[in-house]
Amino acid sequence: MDVIGFPETCGPLNAREIEVTNTSVDVLLEKLACGEWTAMDVTTAFYKRNIVSHQLVDCLTEIFVDRALA
Repeated sequence: MDVIGFPETCGPLNAREIEVTNTSVDVLLEKLACGEWTAMDVTTAFYKRNIVSHQLVDCLTEIFVDRALA
């Protein structure tokens, strides 16, 4: 079963979060540097995508969302 596209279709991520998590690191850094995206935007997008991944393949041992957002 191919689950590569699952995070885009499962619901928890909005369009901007999908864009953030599909963006290359160099573009992501540019958008952070110019203020188009905030650190909170990026962190939230990636933690949501990681939670979805964890539900599929049980890949995380500890999840500290509250610490990431503090």
